[in-house]
Amino acid sequence: MTFIEVNKQVLKEIYGSENVTVDDTAGTISIVGTSAEKEEHPWVIETLLDENTVERLIIPLGKITEMGDIAYSTDGPISFEVTITAYPFEDDTFFLREIASLEQG
Repeated sequence: MTFIEVNKQVLKEIYGSENVTVDDTAGTISIVGTSAEKEEHPWVIETLLDENTVERLIIPLGKITEMGDIAYSTDGPISFEVTITAYPFEDDTFFLREIASLEQG
């Protein structure tokens, strides 16, 4: 998947929470690049398929295992390409996928 937002939560996911320091007073975020393993935790990824349909991918236990290039562009957002690996959870579930209509009624 590709993150297209730069904020402290995204940076902590990409670089590891222990490698990102946020100083809200100074308005700065410092990042230290290391080879430390990323943390395993649940992921919920929502994708708007069309104006009325959303897909929700739920990974009960996963972590970022690969990071691609960081794309800088003058005509689009900075993007961080990552690979999230899903691991078996309690009942050997790797993921759940739901597709739902946003229309009411």
